[in-house]
Amino acid sequence: MNQDNYTRRMANFIEISRKLSTSIELGSFLQEVVKAASSLVGADESSILVYQESTRSLRFIAGPWYEFDLMEPIPIPLEGSIAGWVYTHAQPLVIDNATHDGRVFRGVDRALNFETGALMAVPLIYKNQPLGVLEAVNQKGGQNYTSEDVTALEILASQAALVIKNSQMLKKMRMEYEEAVERDRLKTDLIHKLVSELHAPLGQILGYASLLRQKARPEQSADVDAIATNAEMIKDMLDAVEERE
Repeated sequence: MNQDNYTRRMANFIEISRKLSTSIELGSFLQEVVKAASSLVGADESSILVYQESTRSLRFIAGPWYEFDLMEPIPIPLEGSIAGWVYTHAQPLVIDNATHDGRVFRGVDRALNFETGALMAVPLIYKNQPLGVLEAVNQKGGQNYTSEDVTALEILASQAALVIKNSQMLKKMRMEYEEAVERDRLKTDLIHKLVSELHAPLGQILGYASLLRQKARPEQSADVDAIATNAEMIKDMLDAVEERE
């Protein structure tokens, strides 16, 4: 890379970093990343995919706004796709002529009525663990991707990986909190139900104990008093639980 191109790329990096730092919402941030990727390496299009455990495939989470609705539902298999290879091996890959390359997954091309001619993909890595892939497709002017292009894409991928992982962790924490709140609610509802259901028979026991006191023989008084005392103790305990909840 000559000095002029290097200077221009560094200036682009500074401007891109400034824009990324002002993008708070995840979707907006990732859209800025794919725009930056296309700009820095001269690609026609760029996209970001992350691994989805439920489908064991890669799914698009960012791409060209004008066709993202068509891309988003398409699962990209780990086997039989460049993105899958890059994710699985956690290594970048460049294909200068992908037109007849059997490793390229053609499902996206068919859905978009598009032809992948050149392809560069780098992994999104967080703490040595792959999260997904950042891709750049086709080169304006038919040029080949260079090692400097790979480095540029890897820098963007590292920024995207950090933000995506933070978002995933926050989502997990929020779900765990909501589940804990729901468990507490269910526990409280159950306790209220049990207390409510126990109050009625306790009231009957205390009523019967009062009648038994009036009719009991002297030798039965101690047993009747024990029944009444235990019932009162249980009632006080239930009242305390109800007040605490």
